Amino acid sequence: MSEEILKRDENGNCIHFRDNNGLESHMEYNKNNKIIHLISSDGYEYWEEYDEKNRVVYFKKRDFEKWYKYEANGNLIYSIDSDGDELWKKCENGSTNYVEEQEYEQIKEQEFLSRESVMRFELMEL
Repeated sequence: MSEEILKRDENGNCIHFRDNNGLESHMEYNKNNKIIHLISSDGYEYWEEYDEKNRVVYFKKRDFEKWYKYEANGNLIYSIDSDGDELWKKCENGSTNYVEEQEYEQIKEQEFLSRESVMRFELMEL
């Protein structure tokens, strides 16, 4: 059994941890002290990227990835993941709801929402 180790950076963020079983993890942080990378000795790896407003724009865990797009006011408007699942925001009477991509086409066809109330954005290049 190993001795537990915990190391922190100058901001108090945990940057290295080893548990009693010897599993080690190393972490990196951005300038806002948000974790951006974690890697463990068991092969686990995790990534996050943030935009200038400190919002997650990219997430990766093992072989799964997800990208996010936001409106200027900070509301999430679009996400897509490595499995091809997409999420679109629709606005109706001031409320915010989310629909899957296949529902978007059905809603559009039924004229349930006007053109102005359905916003579709391209995936932001990272």
